[in-house]
Amino acid sequence: MNKPAKPKDFDRTITECSLNSEIDKKERYFHLYHSISKESAERAGIENRINQMTQYLKKYQNKVKEFGPGFEKYFNLYYDEKSQAFILPEERCSVVERELDLAGYFCIVTSEKMSAKEAIELYKSRDVSEKLFRGDKSYLGNKSIRVYSEESARAKIFVEFVAMILR
Repeated sequence: MNKPAKPKDFDRTITECSLNSEIDKKERYFHLYHSISKESAERAGIENRINQMTQYLKKYQNKVKEFGPGFEKYFNLYYDEKSQAFILPEERCSVVERELDLAGYFCIVTSEKMSAKEAIELYKSRDVSEKLFRGDKSYLGNKSIRVYSEESARAKIFVEFVAMILR
């Protein structure tokens, strides 16, 4: 296997492979990337989130309180059998370590054969266009169209599109 080209913003492309989908029987192409800078930021975010969750849980020790699945994912939560008061959190180290191990990795799945560089460039161009159209909703107030005919709706969307281009 030839070494895949390294896309910009990623330290290395780990692998490119293809698999057949069990759902629609089509071949899918997987491009796995790694970035040291993204790994560092993601690890810091995970560690910060766990620390904040721990502090939050400790505020409710010896109090009757239930916590959602977000807490149960990262902690074993112990309660007093009689009073149902929350006693203590125990970090689920294997779950946290697994998330930390995955930090910095990114996978793009495509339905067409292409290089890792082409896949990431296509992904980034799509991301830019999605942000542009999301900007349409906020910049032009397009939460609801507020017209009564299909012709008026088409005209309004066209004018908004031209306005986005000119902006």
